[in-house]
Amino acid sequence: MIEKGQYFEKQEDFANSNLSSHVNLVIKQGLLQEDFIYCMEFCNNLQTLVLDISKGFPHPKKLNRLIDILGCLKDFWSLHLKLNILHFDVNDITGLCTSLQKYSNISMLELSLFSYRTDDKMFIHLGYSLSQCKNLRFLTLLFNNILIEDIISQQGAISFAQSLSKNNNLLQCRISLDYIEIFNDKLRLLKFVMNIKKMKRLVIFQM
Repeated sequence: MIEKGQYFEKQEDFANSNLSSHVNLVIKQGLLQEDFIYCMEFCNNLQTLVLDISKGFPHPKKLNRLIDILGCLKDFWSLHLKLNILHFDVNDITGLCTSLQKYSNISMLELSLFSYRTDDKMFIHLGYSLSQCKNLRFLTLLFNNILIEDIISQQGAISFAQSLSKNNNLLQCRISLDYIEIFNDKLRLLKFVMNIKKMKRLVIFQM
């Protein structure tokens, strides 16, 4: 689904195109500039926007500002976000979650956390923020090499699952636990999976 749409890799290519004719846009990371995003207000027919940030992550304040700007564009039918988060702290993630929560038209979100150290506060807040994205239909969470075995509690993981399960519009949730160190025994893993499974929709686990 991420691949569908018209790609623009250079700002001048987008600026010289017919903005009002676009229905689906895929904006690469190189175009994520605040003044450039403003020109998207002229995309009168825009239905789907994909922000493909898959080759690194911009400064959190810059990304939060861009998401706030996008939230002002009321004509979006859906927004797809593909984000990689590498070596960020809790405050960065909290700011991102707050911005995501403000924008209700997110329909598909792929969130990757790589080599990341976190705690209960961020994990629970992430689950709550995702549950508040009421139009979210497809969610992919990739936890790769997460070093949180000794920081996050069993209750934190369960609270995350319970919050996520409150989003009744979620059709599919894909969770990858590659190289994760969140659970130090099978019982904790089982409780986490069982809480996620309470969601009455398709849940795909990759471990």
